[in-house]
Parts: sequence; C-alpha cells; structure tokens
Amino acid sequence: AQAQAIAEAGIEDAMLQLLLNRNWRTGFQNKPFVGGKYTVTLSADLTNPLVVSTGYSEPIASLRGPAVRTVTARALLTAGFANYSKSSFTVTGIINSYDWRVNDNPSTFGSQAEVWSDSNVVTSGGSTRIFGNVKYIWPPAPGLISGSVAQAANPKDILIVDGSSFLAANDNAACCNPQTIYNAATMKIVVPTTTNATIAPGVYYFKGMDILGRLRADTDKVNDLSVTIYLEGDLNVSSNDKNKGLENKDKKPDLFLINGQGGYNFIFGALKNPLHVLIHAPEDAVTNNQEIYGKILGKRVNITTNAKLHFDMSTFSSEETKGSRWVSGSWFLSYKRQ
Repeated sequence: AQAQAIAEAGIEDAMLQLLLNRNWRTGFQNKPFVGGKYTVTLSADLTNPLVVSTGYSEPIASLRGPAVRTVTARALLTAGFANYSKSSFTVTGIINSYDWRVNDNPSTFGSQAEVWSDSNVVTSGGSTRIFGNVKYIWPPAPGLISGSVAQAANPKDILIVDGSSFLAANDNAACCNPQTIYNAATMKIVVPTTTNATIAPGVYYFKGMDILGRLRADTDKVNDLSVTIYLEGDLNVSSNDKNKGLENKDKKPDLFLINGQGGYNFIFGALKNPLHVLIHAPEDAVTNNQEIYGKILGKRVNITTNAKLHFDMSTFSSEETKGSRWVSGSWFLSYKRQ
C-alpha cells in the first residue's frame, strides 16, 4: 500500500510539473518521499506523453527489500497558463517579460507578458504598466498596455491544484533547517526575524507561512530538485530587509512552486531581494509589493506601486487552456517484488 501511494504521488508530482510547463520531460530519479522514493519517466510525445511512476516503500524485512509498485498514465496537454485572476487584476507597478532559458538574470526585459482576467484589469500610474497582452471579461478596457487588449467571450475558470493527497503524506517532518521553524501540531512555518532558514527539496503541505526572517528554497537546477508547497493558509512575507524574505537558491521559477488551496491571503512585502517562483492560487488573494520573476495566478491579484512582475515566458504557450488531464482509461497499476 505504501509503495502504491508513493507511485501515485510521483504521478501527481509529474502532473503538476506538466501543468506548469508543458515542455517538461525531465522526470524524477529516486526522489525521496515519506520514507520511500519514486522514479518518474516521460515519453517524448508533444501532446500526450506517457508517464511511468515507480514507487519504492521503506525496506520490508519479509521481502528483504522494499515493495515496488508502478503506475502508468497518459497525460493530455494543452498550453501553459498566463498570469491570471478570477476577479480583478490590478496593476500600479510593472509587468514585463523575460525567458529563463535565455537569461536568468537579465538587465533588460521584454514586452511579451500575458495577463488574463475572468473579471476586469485595472491599471494606473501615468505610463505603461503592462508590457504585453491583456484579455479580460468585464469592461472598461484597460489602458497603459503596450500590446494587444481583447475582451474574451468566456471566463477561463482556472482550478486549484488539489493538494489533499499530500495532507498526510508529505515531507514536512524533515522540511527545514532549523526544523524548529515548523510546528507539526499546527502545520505552520514561522521564520523569526533573526533566523536564516532553508527548506529542502520535497513536497510539503502547510497551513500557514509567516516569514519575518529569511527562508531559502534549496532548489537545484542541475539535478532538477524542486520545492513544492501546497498552502492551506495565509502567506505573509513582511520584512523590508535585503537579507530577508523568501528566496529561490537557483533562481529557476518552476523549481519553486506555491499552490494555494483557496480562501486565504498571500502578501509579499516590499523586499529588496527578488523572488523566483510560480504561484498557482486561483482561489486566494495575492498582493505583490516586491520584485518577482515567474508567474502569478490568484483570485484577486494586485501588483502594487514600485512592485515588478517579470513573467517567465518559458512557462507559457499562447494557446488558451484550462490545464492538463489524464487520458481516460490510461491509468494502469502493476507491482513486483524487489
């Protein structure tokens, strides 16, 4: 049972990566998970890759090794998401674009950002606020846009990435250094003002994050090690100190993922340190007061004065989409003894 659960967790992890970046085919090799590990491979198909996840349990004495289960499924992909809000998308700061694959630390930025709103887009500030294209549902049409502005006929209604399967099976117990920033009873992260902390690669489920000091996600782009957080609670990054706040070690946005579970507020303070992250929170309110590289999806999104959002074009395709799903009838389970 543990091996099967681990294999299914690998399938869900792969689905999340494909949801955020349809071109992802790296897979995972022996990725640790709740005492076991999973290995995931993907075929090279462009629109419906075959995903194979093998889960290994903790060693079992009677088997003289781990139990092994393999789950196979085929994904049906459409395009990656743009910046998105379910209700108002407000910009008094700046949204522009870059491509992580070309330059992860550009000195100049492009005009290919994409903003979609199922409600209205509001801009102000006297000069161009969004360097790119905008689609919206409710008038009036926004101004201060460098690219195209179009009224869409139907909302996109982007869904939450459901993390309920990770509520009990997660890597929380060994998430952080120091581990004292995590409270197992409340499932909350609190980083005090004087603390410099790190969070290891893994999959986590938290019920709140209060970052007063510094929390660095120890991502690794060479080995494709990511930090994925399912968050059922508020996120508050409140310091204005250059050496504090949230940080992505290797600066690759799709290695640091925050998936809101709905009904809360994500607030990024006026930090001097940039953050490289993908935020998928279509039922949470997101307020950005700092410089973010990556992408934001929220129920309400506010890019405030002096804040910047550099949209990572590597995570987007121009085709509109509601996401990715499994091809019906493609799910298959097999097992063997190690």
